[in-house]
Amino acid sequence: MSKDFLGRGWRFPIAPDATGGLGYTSADANVEQSLRILLLTRVGERPMRGTFGTHLAEMVFLPGGTVNLRRLELEVRTAVTTWEPRVDLLAVEAELDPDDATRVTVSISYRVRRSNTRQSLVFPFYLSQATVP
Repeated sequence: MSKDFLGRGWRFPIAPDATGGLGYTSADANVEQSLRILLLTRVGERPMRGTFGTHLAEMVFLPGGTVNLRRLELEVRTAVTTWEPRVDLLAVEAELDPDDATRVTVSISYRVRRSNTRQSLVFPFYLSQATVP
C-alpha cells in the first residue's frame, strides 16, 4: 500500500536535523504534525487560506467550566473534520487537570484512513497568562 497520500514535508517545528539539513517527516508522523499545525494556527493567520485553523487561542482564557470544555471539543472536532481529510476522528475530550486548575488537556483519538492506524494526540491548554519573572 502506497503511503504517498499521507504526505511528506518539513518536520515541525522547522529546524536542522543532526546532519545540518532540514528534517522531513512522512506517513502517519506527517499527519500528526499536520494536526498540531492546524490546532496551533489561528483562523485568519494564513492570508491565502483565511479560514484555516482554529479559534482555540481566543478560548484559552475562558473559565474552565463544562460549557467551555464542550466548546473547546467542538472547535477541535470542527477544525479536524474540515481540514484533515486523511483521518477519521474517533473522539475529542477536553478535561480540567485535577492537579492544576489552569490546565486543560484535550485528547484527540483518530484513525489514519490510508494505513488504518489508530493514533492519539494529547494537547495541553493553559487557562491563565504566563507571568514573566
